[in-house]
Amino acid sequence: MFNNVLLIQLPIPQFTFGFKTANIPIGISSIKSYCKTNNITVIDQEFSTYLSDSALINHIKDLNPDLIGFSIFCWNLEKSAYIAKILKEKLKCKIVFGGSEITHDNYNLEKYSNIYDFLVYGEGEEQFFKLINNSISKKSVEYNKIYSENIVNPKIDNCIYIETQRGCPYNCSFCFYNKSSKKSIFIPESNIVEVINYAKSNKINDIFLLDPSLNVRKDLQSLLDKIIELNDKKSLSFYSELRVEKLNEDLVSKFKKANFKEFEIGLQSTNPTALKLMKRACDLTEFTRGVNLLKKYEISPKVDLILGLPGDTPEGFVKSVDFVYEHEFYDNIQVFPLSILPGTDFRKKANDLSLVYQEHGPYTILKTPEFDSTSIQNLMEYAADKFEIEFYPDPDFDCSYKGEIAGTYFKKIIITKIDERIFNFIDKVTSPYQLIFTETIISEHDFIKKVITKFTHANPFTIPEIILFEPDNFIVKKIESFIELSNEFTFPANDLYYSMSKRITNNLITIVSGDLNKLSLIDKFRTVYFLKSITEFNKYTANLTDFEPDCLLIDTILKESQVTNLFNQLNESDFTFDITFSNTENQIIYDELYKGSDLANLEKVKVGIVVI
Repeated sequence: MFNNVLLIQLPIPQFTFGFKTANIPIGISSIKSYCKTNNITVIDQEFSTYLSDSALINHIKDLNPDLIGFSIFCWNLEKSAYIAKILKEKLKCKIVFGGSEITHDNYNLEKYSNIYDFLVYGEGEEQFFKLINNSISKKSVEYNKIYSENIVNPKIDNCIYIETQRGCPYNCSFCFYNKSSKKSIFIPESNIVEVINYAKSNKINDIFLLDPSLNVRKDLQSLLDKIIELNDKKSLSFYSELRVEKLNEDLVSKFKKANFKEFEIGLQSTNPTALKLMKRACDLTEFTRGVNLLKKYEISPKVDLILGLPGDTPEGFVKSVDFVYEHEFYDNIQVFPLSILPGTDFRKKANDLSLVYQEHGPYTILKTPEFDSTSIQNLMEYAADKFEIEFYPDPDFDCSYKGEIAGTYFKKIIITKIDERIFNFIDKVTSPYQLIFTETIISEHDFIKKVITKFTHANPFTIPEIILFEPDNFIVKKIESFIELSNEFTFPANDLYYSMSKRITNNLITIVSGDLNKLSLIDKFRTVYFLKSITEFNKYTANLTDFEPDCLLIDTILKESQVTNLFNQLNESDFTFDITFSNTENQIIYDELYKGSDLANLEKVKVGIVVI
């Protein structure tokens, strides 16, 4: 029926290029493994993750599929639909949507009904086989074959995700886990061990066990014994989720011997009414005992709290935050505003519970009978201040602009003059990307507007960063209006919560100047102070003023040892600013020190920097 099938999963949007994103296409890779046919391709996650909209569209056009399947999540529905629409028009191909967003109560699907030809609900292997073969498969699903069959490349993030359970025995009202499968399916121990052996032989360091409640497995003790035996040299580190109230010392001791480094733990709330409505009982005494057990064995507990739960109140949320703080459970804390996800009980009961939420993903709660948008913002700030953490950090600073790097795709376009050749790069930028306008071009207002408008219009779901060297007041006032991103863009954090400090586009605009007074008047955008030498850097840091820019740019070529010394100096200081370098090679050295193991290992997407 179909001769060339392409499957793709788009990532959570990123502010900074080159980080690991965990955009591992587990579901669609499992579909390819199940179908056992050569006419299905899972697009390499380097391309799906790190290419801009237009670059990815061109890449897929070259593959010329006759059927494209999109794995849809709350963070990528709109972008998937945008790309699918263009490809359907250009290739005359069929489109199928599947994934956790494809539920019968997701009204957003209706507006894309002219784009998709097929919808796959729930587990996709058997349904997709029937779609492409027009017949029913009698095979059972073989889990976790996606690595040994070379469908997924684990070396990009240096980690492997192993399905250990589908579905969930619990029935939390906010969660889709328990709806993703008709029943809880525990993947056989032998299958899990096979993938661990694969990771070990391929020198993959990190293994995530995809399981909402690892310690409900009946054969967990046996599985841990096998892992301990395989991981006797501790070359593998393990991560998962569990119910901490059910832990005992013998089990945690085994987790330690197996080299588990972290467990995500869903506290969610300490409010009894909220816990009852979300169908998640929690004994706080047992919770505390379990978390302290993990800490005793130096296993990091990643504790989750949810803001805006039905039945909770602002006072109740404050008590939950204070509980975590007083018990010192916040070393690895996550605080989320509630998402009213399609398919969940809270979505079904949203009207009865008087829940108002975003119409598009991630369906963030906007109002409940007890919370309004102001209190939600204030409470996010309360938690951020209490835990001394940024829940929605800005892009990392990289204002380097001296030095080109050859590549096929470009993360940085440096514009120094009026030159129409720049528009040849519109469909060759990465996701995200930077447009840097140096002082030699900054007065050319019309050309700057043309560049920004054309790039962002062609890539409406790709985050840009606009860096302006010594801009005049006109550009500073008008720059936001030049950016043409989609109104449906699902950012890493939605604009409601970004209004705590800056509007979303403000985080994408950076002003560079050697005039501190000029920078002090910038109240909306990120500011970078331009310094010509290490001497100027030392002079500035020795005589800090009341105004402190967000970052310092050092405009001189340094030895590697000097960059390392600066990195160490900053780490040991109380300075709140970052540093960046004009020299590209210096910036690469600094990024390796600063980001280290968080950087992705890209081999197929050749990334460059171009100066026009």
